[in-house]
Parts: sequence; structure tokens; C-alpha cells
Amino acid sequence: MLAACGALSSLDAAAAMADPPIKELPAVVVTGSNLPRSDMETPSPVQIITAEDMRKSGYTSVGEILQHITANGQGTLSQGFAAAFAAGATGISLRGLKTSATLVLIDGHRMAPYPLFDDGHTSFVDVSMLPFDAVKRIEILKDGASAVYGSDAIAGVVNIILRKSFTGTRITAESGTTTQGGGTTAHTSYLRGFGDYLNDGYNGYVSLEFRRQGDITYGQRAGTGEWQNLDWTSLGGVNKTPGVITPQNPTSATLSPYLTNPNVPFGSRADSSYFYPGACGSYSKLAAGGCAFQNPHAELQPATKNVNLLASFTKRLEDGWKLDLKASLFDRQAEQYPTLPNTGGLIAYPSNFTPLISVNGSTPTLVGTTIPAITVPANYPGNRFGTPAVVHGIVPGAPIVNTQLDSRAVRLVVDLSGQAGAWDIDTAVGHTQITTRQAMYGNVNATALNAALNRPTNPFLVNGPNSAADLATIFPEAVANVSSRLDFAEFHSSRPIATLPGGELRVGAGAVY
Repeated sequence: MLAACGALSSLDAAAAMADPPIKELPAVVVTGSNLPRSDMETPSPVQIITAEDMRKSGYTSVGEILQHITANGQGTLSQGFAAAFAAGATGISLRGLKTSATLVLIDGHRMAPYPLFDDGHTSFVDVSMLPFDAVKRIEILKDGASAVYGSDAIAGVVNIILRKSFTGTRITAESGTTTQGGGTTAHTSYLRGFGDYLNDGYNGYVSLEFRRQGDITYGQRAGTGEWQNLDWTSLGGVNKTPGVITPQNPTSATLSPYLTNPNVPFGSRADSSYFYPGACGSYSKLAAGGCAFQNPHAELQPATKNVNLLASFTKRLEDGWKLDLKASLFDRQAEQYPTLPNTGGLIAYPSNFTPLISVNGSTPTLVGTTIPAITVPANYPGNRFGTPAVVHGIVPGAPIVNTQLDSRAVRLVVDLSGQAGAWDIDTAVGHTQITTRQAMYGNVNATALNAALNRPTNPFLVNGPNSAADLATIFPEAVANVSSRLDFAEFHSSRPIATLPGGELRVGAGAVY
């Protein structure tokens, strides 16, 4: 305090008494308003997450940042959801109103939706395919904004603002893992800028980012807490561990297959079942819980890999006009493996088959024929019952049930802003497109399986080995290549028309295609 007083006393008296110079700040366009205004003026709740906040959070992706805000609620979609229709993507659901009610913008512009829809019908923007270090801030409008943006902003708006300029070079690298194993994350980025916008009249930068996150398997977390417990018999429940008999599943699938006599209650006598040699081997072992198993492929968190490339160029034009160009390419690979308490991706013999409904265009059709019970004939190897027998257990040699995804997003946007007379003008044109390849493994053609089991010669062997041709026919690979494209042109303008005690009264006009 004494040092401060001494410094003040040495100043010129007139300078000390003079008012500090007034610096006029530029208007800021806040998410949720079509008119330039300060975020302190808007009545809507706007949460702003800066680049510094993002770095301090410890997260390494935009998807993780948005997944952990308090406003993100029921209906959110994460890459860890193993049963998602929109596999591999991350969607935000503000206030629990689903992903379709939350609008995601990039620099105030729309982005093409993820080609695989949430729940098979809900369109949303995948926020996991955005560069982390190229983000300047994230504006989250936690209020309905349908009057400004339309019906897809009922729950609110997430506006991800990219850097307009950068000078110098920044290289970052980080890695981390979990205490229980799995989930190792590696993240590195390169940011290089050139030109000084204030002095040179232009600035450009290139951002290159690589991020890989390893999987976390169920086995790495088994026994670490009650939330991982599958055996609730001590509390009057059932044991949901695979390979254990329960009242709901009296013929549990085991790692080694077995046959049951449909005319004799299972386990009532010796001729009620036949167990092939293997990990289980007998009914007594199955009944005692000795056939329980854990699939090492069952995942709690899938592995993902992102490569992001973004180039930006900003140019100062005459009369205060500004040109901003952004071009980006995002590539993301992801996977999905089923989790327990089912067989966790291992394929069990189906008991029957009901035809599926396929929709091609607008005409629903049934696929396959009804099979009341998938059985092996009376003369099948190992069938000692003298009648067709029902087969149970894991199919040897079958592929692990999983989905592999590769998504590529392309974005090119040109912004032009400035003043024409008293009007503030902002125009933009853009092209955005996402292409996703989805490959699904482990689909069972039950009709082909039943036919192969009942071939008079060289039948499909329930305990293996079987030919590659049989496995390819019974478990066909399903591949879908889907694409989503959005092109836009925008024009926005506003100007003051009067000055009121509370500030300027402005009027705005524009059009969006």
C-alpha cells in the first residue's frame, strides 16, 4: 500500500486528476440474437467456454467438453453407447430435450448432420468431429431460440466459434491413462500462423490435430464396484453372468455347445442333453455355475481415432470490409462392441427365427421364412436322442459382433463482412458434407444356418471347425455407405434507427437459403 501511494504522488497532478480515455468497444453478435449486442444485454442465459477453459478442463476433444456441461441431459448421445443407431458420434441434448432439439452451429453457420440418425430418425450434428485447438470459444444458449433459428433450436443452441487469426507456432502433445487399465489417450496438435492482421492486413493459420483414445473392456473394470456386479443371488436376485442358468434363461449359452432333447425336461435325466467336449462339458458343471465366462471383447468404452486438418485465411479489404475463409477436413474412426450382461459380442446359436421387416422405398417386405426351432437332425453327430435336437452355446469360429465406422467431414465456408452506409453487413456461403462407412460384423443369417445344420452330407458342425465359405454365408458382412450434405448462403444486416436511454434501437433484415 505504501509503495502504491508513493508511485501515485510522483505523477503529474493534472494527469492524475484527468479522466481516463474512453475506448469504444466493437459490437459483439451473441448467440440467440440477430442484432449486434453485448452478452450482458441479452435476457437469455448464455454460457461461454473459452479456449483457456477447455485446456484447463483436462479434456482433449470438443465432444468431451460438451458432454460434461450441466445443461447436457437426458437423450444425449456419446461414443460409449454400444447400442446406438448413430454409432461413433456424439450428440448434445440440452435440458434433456433430445439431440434433435439442440442446434449446433460452427461460427454461427449450420453443419451437415451426421448421416446415421439417432434412434434411426433423429437428425443431429456430431460434435466429436471438430478440432480442439482451433476453437476460440463455445457459446451455449440454454434457452429456446426457435424464433431465430427454427424448430431444431427448441432446447437451445451450441455455437462453436473457431479462431479468426493466430500468429506464431504452437505444438502440444499430451497422453494419459487410467488407474485400472485401458482408455489410454494420446493427443497432439500443430498450430502455425502467418501474417499480422493489424499490420499486414491478412492472417492465416493451419491446424493439424491427431487424437487417439483406447478402449476400456469390461474385464478391466470387473469387480471394481457394485455397478459392475452381475451376481445378485445374495440379495434375492439372479446371476446374469454369461454361462449361468437363470429362471429366465434355463438353457444358457456356454463356450462349448450342447444339444437338448425337446421331449425331455432339461436336466431331468441323462438323455435330456448332450455336451460336446470343451470348456463346459457336462450338465452338472453348468448347473453348478462352472460354465460362467467373460468375453474379453466386451467394451465399456470403444476405441476412437481422430485426424483433423483446418486451414484459415483472413484478409482486410478496402473500406473496412473483411474476408474470412475456412476449409477443414475431419476424419474419425470408431468402433462398437456389445457389453455384458449378454454374451458380449460372442454369437450364440439362435433358438428360432421370425422374419424381419425390410423397408425398400415405401414397401415393407418380410425377409426370410419362419423357423419355429433351429435344430439338428436325428442322425446328426452327437445327437443320441433319435429325434431332432435343439442346439445351444457359442458358435465356434463366428466373428465377434462389432461395428466399424469411418467418417469423413468436409467443410468450406467464405464469410464477407463490413459496413455499407449505416448498415452492418454479414454474408456467407458454405459447403459441408459428411460421408460415413459403417461395416457390421456378426449378423446371423438364421435361415442359412438352419439349412447348413440340416444338410444330409457335410453339415455345419456345432462344435467346429467349419469352412470359411460356410461362415461367410451364415455371418455375412453388412456394409453401408451413407452421406449427408448441406450447402448454404446467408445474408444478415442491421442498423441503428434511434438512440434510447437504454442504448441503440436497431433493426435487422436478412435471408438464409
